[in-house]
This record gives sequence, C-alpha cells and structure tokens, in this order.
Amino acid sequence: TLDEATTIPADFTPRELVTMNSTVGLVDLESGEHKLCTLVYPDDRELVRNSVGILQRLGLCLLGQCIGDIVEVQDGSRVRRLRIDSLPYQPEAAGDTHL
Repeated sequence: TLDEATTIPADFTPRELVTMNSTVGLVDLESGEHKLCTLVYPDDRELVRNSVGILQRLGLCLLGQCIGDIVEVQDGSRVRRLRIDSLPYQPEAAGDTHL
C-alpha cells in the first residue's frame, strides 16, 4: 500500500523501478498481449494518453515494482497476471525530477 512506501532521493532511484509518471510496458501472461501505460496522479488521468491512475487497482500494483516483476490485478471475476516487461520512460532516469 502507499502507507508502506519509502521515499528515496531521485539520484538514487534504480532505473528499473516504477515511479510516478513512469511509462511501463506490460505483458499479459495469459493472452501475451503487450500494453504501454503511464502511471499518473488522479488529476492527470484525462491529460495523459494511456494513463493509469495511482488510485486504480493496476496503478497501486505497479508503483514500486521493477522490470521483470509480475503483478496480479483483479479484473472482474478473474485475476490478470501482468509482467513488467520494460520501462521506456522513468522521470528520475531522464533527469526530469520536477515531475
């Protein structure tokens, strides 16, 4: 949960760690479908294409995970298993610490 999160300085953020405003590549382990999404704050959901809000189930699962991790998300009556396949954009790695 967010209550368990730890804050670390931007300079020490691992490049494979999903942080706020990161763009994440996901693979559905059942269907093989690939998807890109950007983890955003609730107010930014309408502004960012293919965004996932931090308070949505998927957003809560993604924050703090790393490339290669598998997240499980309840989707109606089933659980979707998604692997974090890539992190094409992470603000800290890009030097965008103002985000």
